[in-house]
Amino acid sequence: MNVYYYKGNYKDIRQELLLKAWEDYRPSSPMPEISRDFRNKPYFCQDSAFLSISHSGQYFACVLWDFAVGLDIQEVNERADIIRISKRFFPKLKNVHEEKFYRNWVKREAKGKLTGEGFFIKDYEGEDVFFKEFMIDEKIYGATASKVKGELWIKELKLEKLI
Repeated sequence: MNVYYYKGNYKDIRQELLLKAWEDYRPSSPMPEISRDFRNKPYFCQDSAFLSISHSGQYFACVLWDFAVGLDIQEVNERADIIRISKRFFPKLKNVHEEKFYRNWVKREAKGKLTGEGFFIKDYEGEDVFFKEFMIDEKIYGATASKVKGELWIKELKLEKLI
């Protein structure tokens, strides 16, 4: 599975970023149309590849793979009350600290995107899913979730500036 990320103002260039990722993933195939299912989960209309998208702060990320996959990235928020939030969403977690909190957060969100249930999925852990955790930089945690084991490749997207 390939995770592609971009750091910068991505809001007006998301489609261009997805196209750039697709061209790397399937260079000999034009990118198919993207639609959304009843849960607003994006998918490719005429291709068997799977897609998941996430963004946090100035970071945009997507994952492309041949199997269903969910992706989440999360930028550390120094002002977040992770103890209070953990009690609500991760009541089983003990000795909560920044790394533990964000690693659990991105896994929960990635599985919710995989299943289409979203963040409020009842059980995000378990043996029915394989997680791949990663860091984009020291303050951006990420995870993918899939029902199939696979290698994880992380690639930065760079766009040439138009003059």
